[in-house]
Amino acid sequence: MKRNKKQSNLFKTIQNYSVEITVFLYLLFQLIFHVSKSVYGFVTAWYVTDYSIGVSSRLLVGSILRILFGDYITAEQVYIFLILTFIVLILLVSILSGYMIRKTTDSVEKTGAVFLLAMYLASPAAPGYLWVDENMGRLDTFLYFLTLILIVVAFKVKNQLIRYSLLGILGVVCVLTHQVYFFLFFPVLLTILLQDWFESDFKKTVLLGAVLVITAVAVVFLFFQFGGGVNYSTPEELTSVLQSRTNLPISNSTILYEYFWTIKDHFVNNMLPELRERVRFGIITVVLLAPVFIIYLSLWIKAIYNASVKKDKIKYLLILFTNVLYIPVFALMTDWGRWFAAFITVQCFSFLYLTGVRDKGIKNGLVQLGDKIRKYPFLFVSIILYLSLFDKFEAINYLPQVETFYYTIYNIKTIILAVL
Repeated sequence: MKRNKKQSNLFKTIQNYSVEITVFLYLLFQLIFHVSKSVYGFVTAWYVTDYSIGVSSRLLVGSILRILFGDYITAEQVYIFLILTFIVLILLVSILSGYMIRKTTDSVEKTGAVFLLAMYLASPAAPGYLWVDENMGRLDTFLYFLTLILIVVAFKVKNQLIRYSLLGILGVVCVLTHQVYFFLFFPVLLTILLQDWFESDFKKTVLLGAVLVITAVAVVFLFFQFGGGVNYSTPEELTSVLQSRTNLPISNSTILYEYFWTIKDHFVNNMLPELRERVRFGIITVVLLAPVFIIYLSLWIKAIYNASVKKDKIKYLLILFTNVLYIPVFALMTDWGRWFAAFITVQCFSFLYLTGVRDKGIKNGLVQLGDKIRKYPFLFVSIILYLSLFDKFEAINYLPQVETFYYTIYNIKTIILAVL
């Protein structure tokens, strides 16, 4: 009798947490099957840089590893550190996914939320992009991880002083990790702050907390962008120092590009020579991933259109407007794969958070989406299957399917013109 009761309780627990278990196992097996066997050579330097070389962005992770492992850091230590980070990251994604789904109040809304989650996990922007060869070890991993922590804090911490202190500290830590955070994952923090302010009916204390958080992140970003630096006069000198600290290969190009080049140098030397090709493949990426962008945009449009009060319409427009932060990195820097991955991830996280706090506009949008899924299940299942055909985003490299699509169309056009 007791055994049957225990089995029944176990089955009920598994059933209650089926989303968390499914997402965790799915991502864990993706990690096991597809994780790169080594840290990408261009980013190994970030695991041995610390504040002894200067005051700049990208020095925090190396400082932490130096505290953990001492003055000499091995490739094996870095790899294990990354694998453990990925596992905790997967656990957080799973927990937040289950939390979001359980916050839905009816089966139609739940259908929409489950589809939204499945669409993201099947897309090239799913967490698996962090451990493909060209992204393995990039500091985006920690920006993604810290953004998940931010969402947990936003869900669980209600005391205003503690809440905004933690959000501000985490935002600054993100910039210390890599200043590109300001253009990639910062919109999630802005979404949390905007939601707080509008839902509080514009309380001055909430506005003050939000302003202080944004100011702290912006000031640290601007300092690192225009005032930080390293205590070495040449990249070769710094590379030699870093190489003495590890058996990882340290690329002199990394040090040159990231600590001695200006934004202008990056744009002129890296972006301009490939601008035409990058724009071409970028447009094709948007076209091929149109289902993702259309569904996200339609949810925002429905939320704005169905908002019963003007302030909610303004809130959704402001949240949408935070995405203009992506313009500088797409316009000036070459790693479009990382930018696309972060952009799609931020949309998913924003919906996840707004669903978790029971935002009415997003709830209505998910209900309408769920209703369409139930009417046309084959179409939406096909979208998931279609997205699963793509590889994960890399950094500079384009999705293989994008290049294949372009050259296939180009060859077909050439054959048709030859026949005519």
